Amino acid sequence: MLVDLISAYSDVRRNSRVVAIRETNVGVLAKMLDEVAARREAGELTRTDIAQAETQLQAAQVQLESARAELEASRATFSAIVGREPGVLAEPPALPGLPSTIEDAFTVAEEASPDVREALARDRVSQAQIALARAESRPSLSVQGVAGTNGEAIPFHRRDQDVTFTGRATLTIPLIAGGRIRSTIAQAENRESADRLRVEATRRQVVQTIINAWNQWIVAERNVATQNVQLQAARVYYEGSFEEYREGLRSTFDVLYAQNSLRETEIAVLTSERDSYVAQAYLLRQIGRLEAVHLVHGAGTYDPAAYTHKAEKRSAVPWGGLVRAIDRVGAPSGKPQRISQPAAVEPMPAIAPQVYARERPLATRSPARPATITNTITTTTSYPRATGD
Repeated sequence: MLVDLISAYSDVRRNSRVVAIRETNVGVLAKMLDEVAARREAGELTRTDIAQAETQLQAAQVQLESARAELEASRATFSAIVGREPGVLAEPPALPGLPSTIEDAFTVAEEASPDVREALARDRVSQAQIALARAESRPSLSVQGVAGTNGEAIPFHRRDQDVTFTGRATLTIPLIAGGRIRSTIAQAENRESADRLRVEATRRQVVQTIINAWNQWIVAERNVATQNVQLQAARVYYEGSFEEYREGLRSTFDVLYAQNSLRETEIAVLTSERDSYVAQAYLLRQIGRLEAVHLVHGAGTYDPAAYTHKAEKRSAVPWGGLVRAIDRVGAPSGKPQRISQPAAVEPMPAIAPQVYARERPLATRSPARPATITNTITTTTSYPRATGD
């Protein structure tokens, strides 16, 4: 969302200035057409000069209408993201946290890239699914206790009540499952293997996007520097051509060409500045630094860890932690299966070894357990106690 917002913000600013340049261009060309027509009546120019000026004016009018349409489209995009119409937009601030080198970008992305972290989280979920599938083949024990009284309610005398305590322990042992448990375990292991391969694919994709964003940023910055020099030369070229045109040393075509070159160079500078800023934002997003906490000082941010802790405590019981600790004793592990490399395929070289220097160990696949039959053993103990006078 922040990338889209920064892009929409930059588009509105760029298109607003483009419309202003196009309007100025139309005004200058209209005055140019009047001057050409006056000189035509004086016999200095021909109707060809008038046609050239009028053609350029009509082309500039078409460009102005296209620029206005692009401005309205960018304003609509801005309104859809922000929720209100853009007013007079200030100069965009410098984006903090930009890496100084592309190697620094790779290092930061390995730890903070949202895409890589999402892929790793999915892999951890898949490993937990393996443990969950293997747990179905393990015995389960449930303990239940009931306490009650039996006697007259009115009049109620505590010593006249029969107090009963009942305890029940249920042990469930899977014996026969028809291969369902083994199939579930194999399915979970296959999904984990796919998720683990997806982690590597995501890392390579992140490397590619970082390289592309870095190159777009550097190229745009170089274009801005070059086009600023070009803009100064185009301004001198236009002013000199116009003065020479009034002295009869330049043709109408020369002046119109210089005018068009000046306006197109101004627009090119605006486009390169916009591309540079958006490329910086996209680079920060890829390395995990495009966050409101880094961009806006004192802004209230959403803390997912705090919300998760609150959700865990919402329906918790005092003894829940003890029960979870006991349940983890002897719980099956979610070790992934080995991913073997085909012998006929040579391994591909790493795209960015500085990013993938730390490889995750791949554990061996545990053997499948034989099918079992489920048997339930229930033990119930009752301790009645009658009290009275």
